[in-house]
Amino acid sequence: SVVTRQSLGRAPRFRRWILSWFGDYLGDSVLEVNAGPGHTTSHLLDADRLIVSDDDPVHVESLRRRFGHLENLDVMTSGDLAASDAKVSSAIVFDGLQRVEEPKDFLAEVAGHVEPGGHVLIQVPAGRELFGPTDEAAGHVRRFDKTDIEDVVRAAGLELIRSESVNKLGVAGWKLHHALGRGRIKSSEARIFDLMVPMARFLEPIRPGLSVLVVARVP
Repeated sequence: SVVTRQSLGRAPRFRRWILSWFGDYLGDSVLEVNAGPGHTTSHLLDADRLIVSDDDPVHVESLRRRFGHLENLDVMTSGDLAASDAKVSSAIVFDGLQRVEEPKDFLAEVAGHVEPGGHVLIQVPAGRELFGPTDEAAGHVRRFDKTDIEDVVRAAGLELIRSESVNKLGVAGWKLHHALGRGRIKSSEARIFDLMVPMARFLEPIRPGLSVLVVARVP
């Protein structure tokens, strides 16, 4: 749902933490697909060129209101992006592969907008066994084991550079959410987790996480 999608994004510390994992792979020109209302976009504004897209007209309008005045930023609908010949040094796919029936095809389409030698930066929800009502409320149709998303990357014709399971602390909260029979994640819950990011960092070496992060190279 829109409520869950927006709530999951209202965690600036978490967004910065995830982006820091990708380090220098971002490059000078960046495409963010399925940008939603712009929670990650707001951390990418230093790029020389930034293209953001979404298939929801409400989000597209929100992105234009928030960022349309910036000369280095273009907002596109998903359809306009697909029809364009835009090329960037990196593409961010933090929301999308978990929603589509054919993730390989979706990833290959995104990679088509990345220059040869550039990178696709991916975040997907991890752990097939964790799939439940919270995922459904967020519009997800799947979660990925680490080997699943690595196979998708290779099947899309990309070179796997790096992958890691992250957000171990989030697994406990996700399971609790399921146990309580809840679907939507409230903004207040997202903010509480955001405050716990330092603890989440500490737990990273200990157990499998709630997300898998991947860097893939476009040949």
